[in-house]
Amino acid sequence: MLSGQLLCRLKTVSPTLVGARQHKEKGDNIETIANYRSKGKIAIPGSSLRGVIGSVAEAISQSALRVLGQREFSVRKSMHESLMGIGMLRKTATDWRLLPLAITSLEIVKQNAEHRRNAALMSEKWRAVFPEELPMSECLAVHFGDYRKPANGLHTLDCFQAEDNARLAWSLQAASQPFRHCKAGDVVQFNPNAPSSPLTRNHGIAVRPVVEDVTWRKEQTRSPAQRGVCFVLGKRKKKDDEPDPMKNKYYEWFVPYAEDWEDRLRRYRSDGESTLSVHENIIKDFEFVAAERWREQGSGKPSGNSLPYLPKGYERSTPPRMPKTAEGELGFLRSGDLVYFDVDDSGREVTELSFSSIWRARVKGDLYGAFERTAGKDALPWSPKRDGLTPAERILGVVEDFPTGKNNENRAARNLASRVRFSDALGIDEPKLLDRVALRQLQSPKPPSPSMYFRAPDGGAVRKRPAEKSKQSEPPLPGLDLRKHIPNGRKHYLVHDTRKLQDHRPWESKKLDEALAKANTKDEKAQIERQFGIQGGRCGEPIAEDQEFWFHVGFDNLTTDELGLLCNAIDPRTSPLAGGVFHRNRIGWGKPTGLGIVRIDIDGLFLVDPQRRYSGAGLEEPRWHHSWVSERLTREQCAALSSRYPALFDMDKASGTKDLQIDSNLVDTQAFNVLIKLGDLQAVDDDVCYPYSERKHQQPYGEEDGFEWFSNNDQQPDQSYQHLRPAQTTDKTEQGESAEAHRLPWLKPQ
Repeated sequence: MLSGQLLCRLKTVSPTLVGARQHKEKGDNIETIANYRSKGKIAIPGSSLRGVIGSVAEAISQSALRVLGQREFSVRKSMHESLMGIGMLRKTATDWRLLPLAITSLEIVKQNAEHRRNAALMSEKWRAVFPEELPMSECLAVHFGDYRKPANGLHTLDCFQAEDNARLAWSLQAASQPFRHCKAGDVVQFNPNAPSSPLTRNHGIAVRPVVEDVTWRKEQTRSPAQRGVCFVLGKRKKKDDEPDPMKNKYYEWFVPYAEDWEDRLRRYRSDGESTLSVHENIIKDFEFVAAERWREQGSGKPSGNSLPYLPKGYERSTPPRMPKTAEGELGFLRSGDLVYFDVDDSGREVTELSFSSIWRARVKGDLYGAFERTAGKDALPWSPKRDGLTPAERILGVVEDFPTGKNNENRAARNLASRVRFSDALGIDEPKLLDRVALRQLQSPKPPSPSMYFRAPDGGAVRKRPAEKSKQSEPPLPGLDLRKHIPNGRKHYLVHDTRKLQDHRPWESKKLDEALAKANTKDEKAQIERQFGIQGGRCGEPIAEDQEFWFHVGFDNLTTDELGLLCNAIDPRTSPLAGGVFHRNRIGWGKPTGLGIVRIDIDGLFLVDPQRRYSGAGLEEPRWHHSWVSERLTREQCAALSSRYPALFDMDKASGTKDLQIDSNLVDTQAFNVLIKLGDLQAVDDDVCYPYSERKHQQPYGEEDGFEWFSNNDQQPDQSYQHLRPAQTTDKTEQGESAEAHRLPWLKPQ
């Protein structure tokens, strides 16, 4: 077993910022990321070094992902998947049921010999829910009110709730519109340009014209006024730092609900039921998505505008506390709620619930399951499911985490202390800093982002949700399913072309400078700076490029192979697999923008023999029984470092060996080659930047909204949909393969 220290040198290849804290100086409107300091000197913290080197050790040895949280996902649904049904939930002693009240629109019929172009009907599955004998006017909801007219009192109205706010409404217009004598199974002819038309076209569907006479006093209406309920989502107030999310929302829904509605449903429906079955899993899926969106509002403290967006009057708890039932379960849904819904083809079972017509769908499966199916259970963090440690875990240590509960009350966790220790990295001289600059806001694709992080088992693309039929290929690209699809692997940053970094300096915010140049007053400039800070902008003084720091890694009781893995992770050139290629790591803040490219070299290896060290003769000998020092260290550097590491230079400097060569028995060749390729400055001369949208006139290294590329990509037909492919491990082109297949993975502008 081997114990000792490695002396390592870190050199900044690009400006680097490793922050300790964020603070505002007096008079500042933007927070500054302060450089980490050790003993008053600018330094690179040992914890950051451990994280960088540990992630490389995990990757090149195909060890467990020690930092991987278990989670499930939801994805936003597309316009073509919007929910059409509106119903009322009811909870019985044994299950959930739903009373169907209406649908919001009809499907427009394609022109043929039987129908003119402007004709609409209820689809077959909805005709099973609302039998043909029912009047069409009682099966179609209609918009009412107008938020642009405050005098109509729409802002003060709460959503109907059968148990808490059973306030009925009436409308004479809804009852007297021209198609009131149509039946649910009829085809409705309409002219969207005629004021008297029973329907109007709206984004490819047919809806009823808006009514303006809804009242909550039956005595104020003349017979035959239609009775109904109001489904009110309300209009959320926008925050100061965001666009109005409901800028174009003007109306709410008036939903017909006749007194004998349930009797007629039982009479005409083929199953003799007035309500539809709602499986427990449908409720659980809704509660999961609602809770997820609630948490994502930020720091676990949602505001009054928190997600999920609840109908007005359905706020059942005070943030950050989530609504719970008396039994302690999540309680976003209650008996008596109005909801959007969808049904299966038989029209008897509810397949989805939501408070809005377009919301989110729960992704089947979970992250741990996807990784386990792809790489085995040993790819997951240390847990009771596993019974053996992977190489990086044996070196870096593990802490077992298992669920709390009666079965685990007396269980002792299986933990292993780390056998390596990383010091802070300090320079010989005080490092040079760049001038204080505004740092551009960082962006990140919202998980699960399948175009970036997941693929089909055959390497094909996976979408969030299947495209609408007109955009599908044959076979169509599937929607993400973690029971079937696999993760792309570990996330590592590709290094930037340093020449382009010097030209573009993409970590600097040019947007702030441009906005300040247009400001006319001091107050305007202060407001621009405050807005920049609210949106995530910060200032900093990055460490300049070509600055050198030294740190040491202490290790205890490692095998030869484990020491080899540690050295290969710190300085891949110590492996015969590297072929002398320099590898650059990424550390600190702003890695996607080009900050934090560093090169780490091993400058010394010092081993101690414990038995000899504590023998009588060993007390008179130097601490290290074996010493190797790289020829890269100059005499001046040795002298300067001797004050920090006096024992390291008790022996004469070794000569004749330029590089340290270490065994690589624990290193996976394929993974190692990928890491070398990603960290090679010569690997790419293209723009390394966030994906950008040419449709929106975005440019490489620009500061426009990064979500535009993802939004455009999601709207593409299957044939044009892009996804990030796994990095290739060789530059050799096999027979029949194009050279393009062996380039680094790349996403093109949309």
